[in-house]
Amino acid sequence: MTDDGGFAHTDGFALAHGRRAVIASWVRTEGASHLAVTARPGALRTFADVTGHVSHHSATAAERAGQRLAATAEYLDLDASWLGRRCAQLSAVGTERLARPRSRLLGLEGLEAACRFVAEQLMIIPRTRTTPTR
Repeated sequence: MTDDGGFAHTDGFALAHGRRAVIASWVRTEGASHLAVTARPGALRTFADVTGHVSHHSATAAERAGQRLAATAEYLDLDASWLGRRCAQLSAVGTERLARPRSRLLGLEGLEAACRFVAEQLMIIPRTRTTPTR
């Protein structure tokens, strides 16, 4: 994520080892989203350039995953402690009441794994101090 306004109209994409890119345009669209795959060298170079620039100007850069998640929450104006608690709740009770895949071939395991990961990274669990024994 970057706060560089020059990328405001860039579609979301995932670059797969420089061989192809998946382009997803669900932001700023009305109605159905658009999903495409490209292997065109020019498009791949453009996406690689964008990735390189954004990685050097990241709004969420940090050394550890929890720090990156907290920075992402701050960037999105979310309360990180609430997000951690909510993800912990969802991982404890499951997500089947929240989301129902339309296809029997899809499951919620990935969503539940993501909730567990976010909860583990963002939960602040107070440590109990013990007095040393002599």
